[in-house]
Amino acid sequence: MGADCFGVDLDALRSWPELVGKDVKLARAMIELEDPYVHVFLVPSTSKTTLDDLRYDRVWIRYDPKTHLVTQTPYVG
Repeated sequence: MGADCFGVDLDALRSWPELVGKDVKLARAMIELEDPYVHVFLVPSTSKTTLDDLRYDRVWIRYDPKTHLVTQTPYVG
């Protein structure tokens, strides 16, 4: 696919569907190990977030605050 007009490598855009159902701290550690340049944000599934600003150095991990398990596929953005 190559790069977009901003020089972003579109092939490097990532999501981690295999982390759904895993412990949120383990998921964070796995993402940071795979890509140490992203900032990982842990967001309880009950919280509201805005997607007004797309960032290629950020990963959202939504998790259940009671079980601490990942509820949605973490993705760059």
